[in-house]
Amino acid sequence: PELLGELVSLLEADLALPMKGKPDDARLKRQMFLCRAIGSFTIPDGVPVLLRCIQDSASENANVQLSSLEAITMLAKNVGPDKLRMEKDLLSTVLAASRLEGDESSQPPPTTNAKDEESFYKPRGEIRAVAAYTLGVLGGSEEQERLEKMLLDSYPNARYNAATGLARAGVASKDCIGVLKEMLQPDNELATRDERGPRDKDNKRVIVLRNGIQTTVVLAQKNPTADLSPLKIALQTIIDSDLAAIKTDRGKLQIAAKEALRMLDKRK
Repeated sequence: PELLGELVSLLEADLALPMKGKPDDARLKRQMFLCRAIGSFTIPDGVPVLLRCIQDSASENANVQLSSLEAITMLAKNVGPDKLRMEKDLLSTVLAASRLEGDESSQPPPTTNAKDEESFYKPRGEIRAVAAYTLGVLGGSEEQERLEKMLLDSYPNARYNAATGLARAGVASKDCIGVLKEMLQPDNELATRDERGPRDKDNKRVIVLRNGIQTTVVLAQKNPTADLSPLKIALQTIIDSDLAAIKTDRGKLQIAAKEALRMLDKRK
């Protein structure tokens, strides 16, 4: 608790510094680090300052908001979602982040291996995506209700995280199955819209496809009676395809798809 208190004080002091124009990269990176450090603890004393960071919707601070949401997700895993959900204003803040609108195309975060191509990365869209993931970890009926609506989000990452969260709860609605089918498309162009450069696009396509396969397995385990025939067809397509749109990990993806399909076939 003492160490956590020191980190919280550092972040609060940094947030209290006067803002003169656009915040510098060093300050933003410091705040991002502190958010993630606070989220790594097994006590929720840092929740109020994390919520304060999430509630700051200035576009310059998008990466700080993302780090704060990631920290809340880590805390949910460390503390337990039921306990964390009881923290004052936590659920309402995450729900508000999942509803952020009014975004312009922007440059990807500095960690992206960017090249001189157009990017469709949207900071607020990415905030919605991470908020969807957080809601999926928190669980609960209100969270699931919001995730169902997010299956229709215009930002691909937000849709995919919403489907992943619902699958963890065993929800096999028509819209959820539809988004999982989208994730299982080997030539899914929507999955790579926020990436620039062939390597980044290929990595993202592999990640989405792998996550789609893993999420299908989770849904099958959580809901043994659900009709997952559309996903079985999608898995078979991956197995039969030459995966021409993918440059790396083709064999591993097809093996994963075969194992997933075998598991689905064994269900009663």
